[in-house]
Amino acid sequence: MKKILALFVLIIIVIGSLFLILGNPCNGYSCLDFKNKESFKETEQIENTQASYRGLLTKGDIRIRLEAYSAASQKIAEGFTQTKVMLLQGLFETVRSPYPGVLSNEIVCEERFKPTTKEIIIGGAKATVVTGFLNDRLQYGSCLESQLTFTGKTAMFYCDTQKKWYYFETISKRGENGLDLETTHLIQSLKCQKSF
Repeated sequence: MKKILALFVLIIIVIGSLFLILGNPCNGYSCLDFKNKESFKETEQIENTQASYRGLLTKGDIRIRLEAYSAASQKIAEGFTQTKVMLLQGLFETVRSPYPGVLSNEIVCEERFKPTTKEIIIGGAKATVVTGFLNDRLQYGSCLESQLTFTGKTAMFYCDTQKKWYYFETISKRGENGLDLETTHLIQSLKCQKSF
């Protein structure tokens, strides 16, 4: 009788362990690895569900805005990336002035204020990296030198092993070369961790 009870307890422990391991994949920033990850603290968690995560990590003068969404395929993830890039670029499109007049019939943003986009490989995955300027409210879309307070560098990529798409945005004070270099290294050091 004791052997049957011990075997029953052992089976329950094994089943419980398997449930915890297989039924509890990594979530949020725990699914990623990047330089000095342990020194960043999660200061805000906006959303944390099985299918999505949005939060803010900080370390000194550097912020990381992170979004993660379940994506069953690379094609779906590319759709997320295209949508984000299109929305961002749309903020800088030339538009008709609401009050056309002698000075201008259009509102135009100079090229130097528009974000740049490039494709790179990070952690073995293709990533779209967008670099641009943000205002004091941490928003894109300003086209006046006096309003550009921060620099944002965003990597958007897909982790095939996790079936997740990531939006990893580093934000630092504009003109701080040391911080600018550190945020570049953060993006370059990104790696997908395997789900546990």
